[in-house]
Amino acid sequence: GKAFYYLALAGDKARQAYATQEAISFYTQSIEASGQMVPEKDDGQLLAVYQGRGLVSMSLTRFDDAIADFHEMRRLAKASNDVPMEAESLSHLAYCHFVKMSDDQIPFMEQYALEARALSEKTGDQNILSKSLGMLGVVHETRGNLPESIRVLRQSLEICRREGYKGALVQDLFHLAQQA
Repeated sequence: GKAFYYLALAGDKARQAYATQEAISFYTQSIEASGQMVPEKDDGQLLAVYQGRGLVSMSLTRFDDAIADFHEMRRLAKASNDVPMEAESLSHLAYCHFVKMSDDQIPFMEQYALEARALSEKTGDQNILSKSLGMLGVVHETRGNLPESIRVLRQSLEICRREGYKGALVQDLFHLAQQA
């Protein structure tokens, strides 16, 4: 149990310090240690570990590894009935398929963004709602439906400005500027 906890903590610290290889190693060791915990670990404890490793993998452009971790994060969130973390995993999945920058990724991006939006509306999570709307705006942009893209991106932008979400705000502004 202690090894799992401290390895996950070391992974978080390494990720924050942009020590990506070390972060991946610590997160992986933490996952391995979780299999040896007595009593068995709660699936909810692993959510943050898979999320952290997925984010690091995505930053290293190891998109398939990130997608696998975000799918596992989603599975664990569902198993522990953690709806906010399930919505977060869907948001990560949508974004990861976006950054793969391939036309065959658009259906996945749309599916996960729609599911994240539905969960965000259920939970009231405005951050996930803004991210999912931003991804849906990009889907419409990619398909050439610019009026709908602009409408949805502006909805996301409004939430970002109201709530102070800088990450999604920058992406929304980028896509709106690109379309202009």
